[in-house]
Amino acid sequence: MRARTGNHSWSSYRRASLTTNSPRKGARGDTMSEYHPTRGPLRQALNLIAHSVKGQGKPEVWVDRILDTWHAETTHLSIEAIKLGAQTWIRSESFRPSLADFLTLCEMTRTTEEKERGAQGCPDCLGTGWRWFYVHHHAPGSRRKCDSHTAACVCPKGQLYSQSQKSYSIVQAIADARKVPGFIAVYSTDRDNPRCAAEETMTPEDYERLRSRGRRAHFGVEV
Repeated sequence: MRARTGNHSWSSYRRASLTTNSPRKGARGDTMSEYHPTRGPLRQALNLIAHSVKGQGKPEVWVDRILDTWHAETTHLSIEAIKLGAQTWIRSESFRPSLADFLTLCEMTRTTEEKERGAQGCPDCLGTGWRWFYVHHHAPGSRRKCDSHTAACVCPKGQLYSQSQKSYSIVQAIADARKVPGFIAVYSTDRDNPRCAAEETMTPEDYERLRSRGRRAHFGVEV
């Protein structure tokens, strides 16, 4: 099972947002926020994420429900950070992020935004400087777990992030992961596997529940 990249492009959602980002008649709150320069790009980013994930409800419903709240928390971010955050997320994950997840990813691109323009990424990190990895472990007396993490790539762009944030490179992080009590396996993204398979990103129990839920939804059974 290999990762899918989907057919959704940033430009297609940019065009769509031009018709969906107008102020809502009678909406409460600060109407000036409707014209904030990052509101349109944020809607585009959320549309991109929403349409890349299947089986989690209608994309437009999810975007409309969270847009105001998320915009209030992301006005400090640049358009570039929001755009790159969304692009990085859909390459790595098969579910929609929480606000905290999205902010964390965008902050990673924001902290060295100016410096990283001169540093080159690589095919292993798809030019982002970051790679995802998933650690499966089952310590004695506890339930099996799968933890997801990000780590800096070993390319120049990743090294810049690693130095500026005093974080581990992917090589160091995986080496440490193998020392976790009850270690079973670790899977990471790279040029051949830009998005880990679903069964690599969760425990077998969670994966089976997800598949079962998808089958019930397919046959019209209430989930």
